Amino acid sequence: MGKPIGGTVYISVDGTQLELSSDDVTVNIDETEREDVAPGYFTEKDNIPTIECEAFVPKDFPMATIKKNLSMSITAELKSGKVAVLSEAHLSGKQEVSGGAGTMKLLFAGKSGKWTS
Repeated sequence: MGKPIGGTVYISVDGTQLELSSDDVTVNIDETEREDVAPGYFTEKDNIPTIECEAFVPKDFPMATIKKNLSMSITAELKSGKVAVLSEAHLSGKQEVSGGAGTMKLLFAGKSGKWTS
C-alpha cells in the first residue's frame, strides 16, 4: 500500500497559517554541516537552521509582524506527517513581493530547530 511522502505542506508563523503558493518548502534544521575533504575525513561547522517557502500576499498578510518579530516560532507540517519547528526565528534576506504573482519568498532563520514527529 502506498504512503504519502510529498504534497500539501502547511507553514505557520506564531500560530498564523500562511497561504503557500506551492508545496516547495525547504527545511534545513540540522545542528551541523559536514563537508568531506578526503576519504574518511571531513570538516564540520555550525549550521543555521532555516525554513524556506513562498507564500501568497493577500491584503491581510501579516507583513509587519513577520518583518519586525525577531523571535518567532515557525512550524512546517509535511504531507509525510513529519513536523519541523524552528525556534527564535526571524525573517532573513530580501523581502521582495512579486506583484504579478502576488507572492513573497520567505527565508526564516532561527536559533534552533527540531523534528517533533
